[in-house]
Amino acid sequence: PTRRSSDLERIGTGQIGRSYRLTLDVSPDAALPPTLVLKIAAGDAEARERVNRGFEKEVRFYQDLKPHTSVNTPHCWFAAITDDLNSFVLLLDDLAPRVPGRQADGCSPAHATAAVVNLAALHAPLWSSPLLHEHAAWLSPMDAAGGEFLGAIMATSTEQFVDLYSDRLSG
Repeated sequence: PTRRSSDLERIGTGQIGRSYRLTLDVSPDAALPPTLVLKIAAGDAEARERVNRGFEKEVRFYQDLKPHTSVNTPHCWFAAITDDLNSFVLLLDDLAPRVPGRQADGCSPAHATAAVVNLAALHAPLWSSPLLHEHAAWLSPMDAAGGEFLGAIMATSTEQFVDLYSDRLSG
């Protein structure tokens, strides 16, 4: 058999996971594209446990909800998560040369409009859908511990925002 190779390059900043561009040595008639994005969990066990519901929501979105929406996302070739939710794998289409946006950079009115239109493509097909009730276990609202965790993140983020933009904020 012919030996095939691949190359792995870290991309993105990854807040709770890591992303890599996986370059595959595939034949022109292969079902797979020549590059994919590999997303995996990152951090130590304690850090993964704190954010594992985020892992679950992303993986289960691709597994359970994406086919029922018209939201513009990369094609998902593979999605899996461990029973304890602390490790996951996503293989997604590589959208290069596009690059992830940074909230701090802002965006143009055209990009903002496209984002809102895409949000509608996510929410409208599922509005009042029984499918949401079928997946309530992982879509359910936050519990008290989760709320406290997000509150702490919001407080830290607010401090960082004020420090970064204090020259543009009025008192």
